[in-house]
Amino acid sequence: MSNLIQLTGYSQTGTACPLPQPVSLQLSRAVDSPADGLELTLPLPQDLPPLCKVKAQLPGDILFIGEVDEEERVSSPKGELLSLFARSDGALLLDNQALPQRFDSPRLQDVYQRYIAPYGFPIAGFGELRLPSYRVSKGASEWEAFCGFCEGALGVRPYLTPQGVIEPQRPSGGRRYTIGEGGLAYQKLTFRRERSRVLSKICIRGEEGYYSSAVSSEKAQEIGVRRKRYWIPPDEYQHNPQAGADRLLMDAWNRYRQAEALLPDLLPLSLADRFDLIDSIGSEMGYYPVEIRWEFSASGAFTRLYLRKE
Repeated sequence: MSNLIQLTGYSQTGTACPLPQPVSLQLSRAVDSPADGLELTLPLPQDLPPLCKVKAQLPGDILFIGEVDEEERVSSPKGELLSLFARSDGALLLDNQALPQRFDSPRLQDVYQRYIAPYGFPIAGFGELRLPSYRVSKGASEWEAFCGFCEGALGVRPYLTPQGVIEPQRPSGGRRYTIGEGGLAYQKLTFRRERSRVLSKICIRGEEGYYSSAVSSEKAQEIGVRRKRYWIPPDEYQHNPQAGADRLLMDAWNRYRQAEALLPDLLPLSLADRFDLIDSIGSEMGYYPVEIRWEFSASGAFTRLYLRKE
Protein backbone atom coordinates (compact mmCIF):
# COMPACT_ATOMS: atom_id res chain seq x y z
CA MET A 1 0.00 0.00 0.00
CA SER A 2 1.36 3.42 -0.93
CA ASN A 3 0.01 4.99 2.27
CA LEU A 4 1.77 3.00 4.99
CA ILE A 5 -0.13 2.99 8.25
CA GLN A 6 1.85 3.61 11.42
CA LEU A 7 0.74 1.66 14.50
CA THR A 8 1.73 2.33 18.09
CA GLY A 9 0.63 0.41 21.16
CA TYR A 10 0.74 1.67 24.74
CA SER A 11 1.30 -0.49 27.80
CA GLN A 12 -0.49 -0.08 31.10
CA THR A 13 2.42 2.09 32.31
CA GLY A 14 2.14 4.36 29.25
CA THR A 15 5.19 3.00 27.42
CA ALA A 16 4.93 3.51 23.65
CA CYS A 17 5.55 0.31 21.66
CA PRO A 18 6.00 0.67 17.86
CA LEU A 19 4.06 -2.08 16.07
CA PRO A 20 4.86 -3.68 12.69
CA GLN A 21 2.73 -3.34 9.57
CA PRO A 22 -0.49 -5.34 9.98
CA VAL A 23 -1.45 -8.58 8.28
CA SER A 24 -5.03 -7.29 8.27
CA LEU A 25 -6.78 -4.17 9.50
CA GLN A 26 -10.29 -2.74 9.56
CA LEU A 27 -11.07 0.66 11.02
CA SER A 28 -14.66 1.95 10.97
CA ARG A 29 -16.03 5.42 11.72
CA ALA A 30 -19.79 6.07 11.55
CA VAL A 31 -22.04 9.08 12.03
CA ASP A 32 -24.47 7.23 14.31
CA SER A 33 -21.89 5.95 16.81
CA PRO A 34 -19.68 7.92 19.20
CA ALA A 35 -17.02 5.18 19.06
CA ASP A 36 -14.73 4.28 16.17
CA GLY A 37 -13.76 0.62 15.98
CA LEU A 38 -10.41 -0.93 15.09
CA GLU A 39 -9.63 -4.60 14.43
CA LEU A 40 -6.13 -5.59 13.41
CA THR A 41 -3.85 -8.61 13.21
CA LEU A 42 -0.05 -8.29 13.01
CA PRO A 43 3.12 -10.26 13.66
CA LEU A 44 3.69 -10.46 17.40
CA PRO A 45 6.71 -8.37 18.41
CA GLN A 46 9.14 -10.00 20.82
CA ASP A 47 8.70 -9.13 24.52
CA LEU A 48 5.65 -6.97 23.84
CA PRO A 49 3.86 -6.11 27.11
CA PRO A 50 0.04 -6.28 27.39
CA LEU A 51 -1.43 -3.27 25.59
CA CYS A 52 -4.21 -1.02 26.88
CA LYS A 53 -4.20 1.59 24.10
CA VAL A 54 -3.42 1.70 20.37
CA LYS A 55 -2.94 4.48 17.81
CA ALA A 56 -3.17 4.23 14.01
CA GLN A 57 -2.09 7.05 11.72
CA LEU A 58 -1.33 7.89 8.13
CA PRO A 59 1.39 10.45 7.33
CA GLY A 60 0.17 13.69 8.91
CA ASP A 61 -3.24 12.31 9.95
CA ILE A 62 -4.24 10.34 13.06
CA LEU A 63 -6.95 7.88 12.03
CA PHE A 64 -7.56 6.27 15.41
CA ILE A 65 -6.58 6.33 19.05
CA GLY A 66 -8.46 4.29 21.62
CA GLU A 67 -8.60 1.71 24.36
CA VAL A 68 -7.95 -1.99 23.68
CA ASP A 69 -11.09 -4.04 24.40
CA GLU A 70 -9.58 -7.43 23.57
CA GLU A 71 -6.11 -8.80 22.85
CA GLU A 72 -5.33 -12.24 21.42
CA ARG A 73 -1.90 -13.80 21.02
CA VAL A 74 -1.89 -16.85 18.75
CA SER A 75 1.03 -19.21 18.22
CA SER A 76 1.23 -21.71 15.33
CA PRO A 77 3.93 -23.44 13.24
CA LYS A 78 3.69 -20.45 10.85
CA GLY A 79 4.58 -17.95 13.57
CA GLU A 80 3.03 -15.81 16.25
CA LEU A 81 0.28 -13.28 15.64
CA LEU A 82 -1.28 -10.54 17.73
CA SER A 83 -4.93 -9.52 17.25
CA LEU A 84 -6.28 -6.33 18.81
CA PHE A 85 -9.86 -5.09 19.08
CA ALA A 86 -10.11 -1.46 20.18
CA ARG A 87 -12.57 1.44 20.30
CA SER A 88 -12.10 5.17 20.64
CA ASP A 89 -12.88 7.10 23.84
CA GLY A 90 -16.54 7.56 22.87
CA ALA A 91 -17.05 3.91 23.84
CA LEU A 92 -17.28 5.14 27.44
CA LEU A 93 -20.67 6.65 26.61
CA LEU A 94 -21.89 3.32 25.18
CA ASP A 95 -20.48 0.99 27.84
CA ASN A 96 -21.80 2.87 30.88
CA GLN A 97 -25.48 2.71 31.74
CA ALA A 98 -27.39 5.89 32.49
CA LEU A 99 -29.09 6.43 35.83
CA PRO A 100 -32.83 5.81 35.28
CA GLN A 101 -34.60 9.05 36.07
CA ARG A 102 -37.59 11.21 35.25
CA PHE A 103 -36.87 14.92 34.72
CA ASP A 104 -39.48 17.66 35.07
CA SER A 105 -38.87 20.58 32.71
CA PRO A 106 -35.20 19.69 32.17
CA ARG A 107 -32.72 21.90 30.32
CA LEU A 108 -30.06 20.50 28.01
CA GLN A 109 -27.43 21.40 30.61
CA ASP A 110 -29.23 19.31 33.24
CA VAL A 111 -29.10 16.18 31.05
CA TYR A 112 -25.56 16.93 29.86
CA GLN A 113 -24.21 17.36 33.40
CA ARG A 114 -25.87 14.15 34.53
CA TYR A 115 -24.82 11.83 31.71
CA ILE A 116 -21.99 13.29 29.58
CA ALA A 117 -19.94 15.82 31.54
CA PRO A 118 -18.39 13.24 33.92
CA TYR A 119 -16.55 11.74 30.92
CA GLY A 120 -15.03 15.04 29.82
CA PHE A 121 -16.72 15.50 26.43
CA PRO A 122 -17.69 19.16 25.81
CA ILE A 123 -20.73 20.23 23.78
CA ALA A 124 -20.99 23.08 21.27
CA GLY A 125 -23.67 24.71 19.13
CA PHE A 126 -26.80 23.51 20.91
CA GLY A 127 -28.14 26.74 22.39
CA GLU A 128 -30.77 26.77 25.13
CA LEU A 129 -33.00 23.69 24.96
CA ARG A 130 -35.72 22.47 27.30
CA LEU A 131 -38.40 19.77 27.38
CA PRO A 132 -41.57 19.73 29.51
CA SER A 133 -40.50 16.31 30.82
CA TYR A 134 -38.03 13.58 29.99
CA ARG A 135 -37.60 9.99 31.14
CA VAL A 136 -34.45 7.87 30.97
CA SER A 137 -35.36 4.19 31.10
CA LYS A 138 -33.37 1.50 32.87
CA GLY A 139 -30.77 -0.08 30.62
CA ALA A 140 -30.17 2.97 28.41
CA SER A 141 -26.56 3.99 27.91
CA GLU A 142 -25.26 7.45 28.80
CA TRP A 143 -25.15 8.23 25.07
CA GLU A 144 -28.73 7.05 24.48
CA ALA A 145 -29.94 9.15 27.41
CA PHE A 146 -28.39 12.30 25.95
CA CYS A 147 -29.42 11.51 22.36
CA GLY A 148 -33.04 10.96 23.37
CA PHE A 149 -33.24 14.44 24.89
CA CYS A 150 -31.64 16.03 21.81
CA GLU A 151 -34.00 14.25 19.45
CA GLY A 152 -37.03 15.40 21.43
CA ALA A 153 -35.89 19.00 21.97
CA LEU A 154 -34.09 19.69 18.69
CA GLY A 155 -35.19 16.96 16.29
CA VAL A 156 -31.63 15.81 15.57
CA ARG A 157 -29.27 13.13 16.83
CA PRO A 158 -25.96 14.55 18.09
CA TYR A 159 -22.55 13.62 16.72
CA LEU A 160 -19.24 13.15 18.54
CA THR A 161 -16.49 14.69 16.40
CA PRO A 162 -13.00 13.14 16.06
CA GLN A 163 -11.84 16.03 18.26
CA GLY A 164 -14.10 14.78 21.07
CA VAL A 165 -16.73 17.55 20.92
CA ILE A 166 -20.46 16.74 20.78
CA GLU A 167 -22.31 18.79 18.15
CA PRO A 168 -26.02 18.90 17.24
CA GLN A 169 -25.81 17.90 13.57
CA ARG A 170 -24.11 15.49 11.25
CA PRO A 171 -20.59 16.58 10.24
CA SER A 172 -20.18 19.06 7.39
CA GLY A 173 -17.72 21.66 6.15
CA GLY A 174 -15.15 19.21 4.79
CA ARG A 175 -13.79 18.90 1.27
CA ARG A 176 -15.83 18.07 -1.80
CA TYR A 177 -14.55 15.20 -3.93
CA THR A 178 -15.43 13.73 -7.29
CA ILE A 179 -15.20 9.95 -7.49
CA GLY A 180 -14.49 8.91 -11.07
CA GLU A 181 -13.77 11.03 -14.19
CA GLY A 182 -10.46 12.56 -13.20
CA GLY A 183 -11.23 12.60 -9.46
CA LEU A 184 -10.65 9.82 -6.97
CA ALA A 185 -10.19 6.45 -8.66
CA TYR A 186 -12.56 3.70 -7.63
CA GLN A 187 -12.39 -0.07 -7.55
CA LYS A 188 -16.16 -0.44 -7.46
CA LEU A 189 -19.11 1.94 -7.33
CA THR A 190 -22.56 0.70 -6.33
CA PHE A 191 -25.83 2.66 -6.45
CA ARG A 192 -28.78 1.35 -4.47
CA ARG A 193 -32.45 2.32 -4.10
CA GLU A 194 -34.08 0.59 -1.13
CA ARG A 195 -37.83 1.04 -1.44
CA SER A 196 -38.30 -1.36 1.46
CA ARG A 197 -36.80 1.29 3.79
CA VAL A 198 -39.36 3.97 2.93
CA LEU A 199 -42.41 4.66 5.11
CA SER A 200 -45.46 6.44 3.76
CA LYS A 201 -47.49 6.97 6.95
CA ILE A 202 -47.05 7.08 10.72
CA CYS A 203 -50.17 6.63 12.85
CA ILE A 204 -49.74 8.30 16.25
CA ARG A 205 -51.32 7.07 19.45
CA GLY A 206 -52.70 9.89 21.56
CA GLU A 207 -53.02 10.20 25.33
CA GLU A 208 -56.49 8.66 25.21
CA GLY A 209 -55.02 5.45 23.77
CA TYR A 210 -56.40 5.80 20.22
CA TYR A 211 -54.43 6.25 17.01
CA SER A 212 -56.32 9.42 16.22
CA SER A 213 -53.73 11.32 14.14
CA ALA A 214 -51.21 10.55 11.45
CA VAL A 215 -48.53 12.12 9.27
CA SER A 216 -47.81 11.11 5.68
CA SER A 217 -44.83 11.33 3.35
CA GLU A 218 -45.39 13.00 0.00
CA LYS A 219 -42.02 11.67 -1.18
CA ALA A 220 -43.12 8.10 -0.50
CA GLN A 221 -46.34 8.68 -2.42
CA GLU A 222 -44.37 10.07 -5.38
CA ILE A 223 -42.46 6.78 -5.75
CA GLY A 224 -45.54 4.65 -5.13
CA VAL A 225 -44.67 3.26 -1.69
CA ARG A 226 -47.48 2.40 0.75
CA ARG A 227 -46.08 1.32 4.10
CA LYS A 228 -47.52 2.50 7.44
CA ARG A 229 -46.44 2.13 11.03
CA TYR A 230 -48.29 2.56 14.34
CA TRP A 231 -46.24 4.58 16.79
CA ILE A 232 -46.44 5.28 20.52
CA PRO A 233 -44.52 8.52 21.15
CA PRO A 234 -41.77 8.16 23.79
CA ASP A 235 -41.60 10.61 26.65
CA GLU A 236 -39.37 13.11 24.84
CA TYR A 237 -41.99 13.50 22.08
CA GLN A 238 -45.12 13.71 24.25
CA HIS A 239 -45.15 17.50 23.90
CA ASN A 240 -44.88 17.34 20.09
CA PRO A 241 -45.63 13.86 18.72
CA GLN A 242 -45.96 15.09 15.13
CA ALA A 243 -42.30 16.20 15.16
CA GLY A 244 -41.29 12.70 16.21
CA ALA A 245 -43.38 11.10 13.46
CA ASP A 246 -41.92 13.51 10.90
CA ARG A 247 -38.45 12.47 12.01
CA LEU A 248 -39.29 8.78 11.56
CA LEU A 249 -40.49 9.46 8.02
CA MET A 250 -37.38 11.51 7.20
CA ASP A 251 -35.01 8.89 8.64
CA ALA A 252 -36.71 6.22 6.55
CA TRP A 253 -36.52 8.37 3.40
CA ASN A 254 -32.82 9.09 3.94
CA ARG A 255 -32.15 5.37 3.59
CA TYR A 256 -33.87 5.18 0.20
CA ARG A 257 -31.00 6.33 -2.05
CA GLN A 258 -27.63 4.95 -1.06
CA ALA A 259 -24.27 4.34 -2.67
CA GLU A 260 -21.12 2.44 -1.79
CA ALA A 261 -17.68 3.36 -3.12
CA LEU A 262 -14.62 1.13 -2.81
CA LEU A 263 -11.48 3.22 -3.36
CA PRO A 264 -7.92 1.91 -3.68
CA ASP A 265 -5.47 2.79 -0.89
CA LEU A 266 -5.97 4.14 2.62
CA LEU A 267 -7.21 7.70 2.13
CA PRO A 268 -7.52 10.41 4.82
CA LEU A 269 -11.20 11.08 4.16
CA SER A 270 -13.67 12.52 6.67
CA LEU A 271 -17.34 12.16 7.53
CA ALA A 272 -17.53 15.93 6.94
CA ASP A 273 -16.60 15.48 3.25
CA ARG A 274 -19.11 15.44 0.38
CA PHE A 275 -18.95 13.39 -2.81
CA ASP A 276 -20.12 13.59 -6.42
CA LEU A 277 -20.16 10.20 -8.15
CA ILE A 278 -19.47 9.81 -11.86
CA ASP A 279 -19.24 6.47 -13.68
CA SER A 280 -19.85 5.05 -17.15
CA ILE A 281 -23.60 4.94 -16.52
CA GLY A 282 -24.02 8.57 -15.50
CA SER A 283 -23.48 10.98 -12.63
CA GLU A 284 -25.01 11.37 -9.16
CA MET A 285 -24.23 14.58 -7.27
CA GLY A 286 -24.41 15.37 -3.59
CA TYR A 287 -23.72 12.35 -1.38
CA TYR A 288 -22.65 12.42 2.26
CA PRO A 289 -20.89 9.56 4.11
CA VAL A 290 -22.56 7.77 7.01
CA GLU A 291 -19.64 5.39 7.50
CA ILE A 292 -16.02 5.14 6.39
CA ARG A 293 -14.03 1.92 6.61
CA TRP A 294 -10.30 1.64 6.10
CA GLU A 295 -9.37 -1.94 5.18
CA PHE A 296 -6.10 -3.75 4.63
CA SER A 297 -5.48 -7.44 3.95
CA ALA A 298 -3.68 -9.72 1.51
CA SER A 299 -6.16 -8.45 -1.13
CA GLY A 300 -4.81 -4.90 -0.81
CA ALA A 301 -5.56 -1.60 0.90
CA PHE A 302 -8.93 0.09 0.41
CA THR A 303 -11.13 2.87 1.70
CA ARG A 304 -14.84 1.97 1.66
CA LEU A 305 -17.50 4.69 1.78
CA TYR A 306 -21.14 4.13 2.67
CA LEU A 307 -23.05 7.09 1.26
CA ARG A 308 -26.53 8.60 1.24
CA LYS A 309 -28.08 11.20 -1.03
CA GLU A 310 -28.41 14.70 0.37
